[in-house]
Amino acid sequence: MSRSYQGLLACSLLLAAALSGCAVEAHAGPNFCAQAAPLAFGKGESLDHVEKLKIIRALSEEAPGDLRSDFDTLIGWYEHLGADHGNGEQQAKATKSASVTIGEFIERECDINLGGIRT
Repeated sequence: MSRSYQGLLACSLLLAAALSGCAVEAHAGPNFCAQAAPLAFGKGESLDHVEKLKIIRALSEEAPGDLRSDFDTLIGWYEHLGADHGNGEQQAKATKSASVTIGEFIERECDINLGGIRT
């Protein structure tokens, strides 16, 4: 395969990844999936926000560095229960984006169905 073809292929793959929203290339650590298991569809609904926050905090400790800011956003939302601090629409978009990114990562890496996430 020629160098120019390899370069074109690499650029095409990067562009496809960027367009698909596939920004997190890291993998889950050994404890991450075990800690995420209680969030599975059919189980997570019985958890209250305090229990979910505890799980999300534990997951953030095991999460790859690429996901740290998403976990910080989601933890902040749970800590304030979605309270509007004057930037409601922006906060809602950031929280939804963080939640989807984390959810897609969990579903892909742990093979856990969270419900409402399409990977």
